[in-house]
Amino acid sequence: FFRSTVADTAEFTKPNRLDTGSEFRTFSRRSRKLAGHIVIEGIECRARIGVSEQERAQYQPLEVTVLLHYSMDAAINTDSLEFSIDYETVVRSIQDEVAQKECSLLETMAGHVCDVVLRNPQVEKVEVEVRKFPKSLQGEIRRVAVHLARGHLS
Repeated sequence: FFRSTVADTAEFTKPNRLDTGSEFRTFSRRSRKLAGHIVIEGIECRARIGVSEQERAQYQPLEVTVLLHYSMDAAINTDSLEFSIDYETVVRSIQDEVAQKECSLLETMAGHVCDVVLRNPQVEKVEVEVRKFPKSLQGEIRRVAVHLARGHLS
């Protein structure tokens, strides 16, 4: 469900009618802010989630995928984790948050996941998908999922 492109780092040629020496100039997108994202797919979580009390009485497996949008300039230029997003920390934070919350709806849980990820000031926007495997529909469907996107206000 997540789409990514590599066009942000490519060079391209664009007509330049004002340039008297050449009809075309080469532009490099590397001179721009390099926005990108990290995908963490299939984070295994356990949660008390469901509309009925009986459903929330026991932990159930959830699977979470997150797409973390951030400016990668410093990480690319320094090759240092200090300027990147430590995805191990993100995974543990999500697992802890999901285990501590009790929700009726997947939408609510997805909102909690967004909130915990956006506590990291480097993350400009997060996209979250939370998947549940309801026992009541076992054999009829594989999963139910909610997709939510949130970001910091500019």
